[in-house]
Amino acid sequence: MAHNESDWKKFSAMVPNLRERYLAEQNARISAILTDPGKTETDRFWTAMEEMQKQAKVLRQCLDGHSRSKMWLFVLSMVGVGMLRKKDLAEFSEEMQKSVKDSLAAYSKEIRDD
Repeated sequence: MAHNESDWKKFSAMVPNLRERYLAEQNARISAILTDPGKTETDRFWTAMEEMQKQAKVLRQCLDGHSRSKMWLFVLSMVGVGMLRKKDLAEFSEEMQKSVKDSLAAYSKEIRDD
């Protein structure tokens, strides 16, 4: 699905902020895993390692290989993992917002509010 140049520029500009916000949340979660007093050091290590591997996959899926022609798919992926939220989507054109919302509705996905 093709989208306008303005949407592409906005998307390209917002990706670094989306990444940093998402990673701040994930780092806090991983930090909590590493300091969980209810687990052994070994359990903490392996649980944190597993979570980091999952998040590395998410980051590659959402951040590697951006192109204007695939922007829409990256937006859907980012919404799916909570990286892109309603307030972020509101930055795009009405056409882009509608196509994303329609696609999400078809798969019963919600856009994160916060």
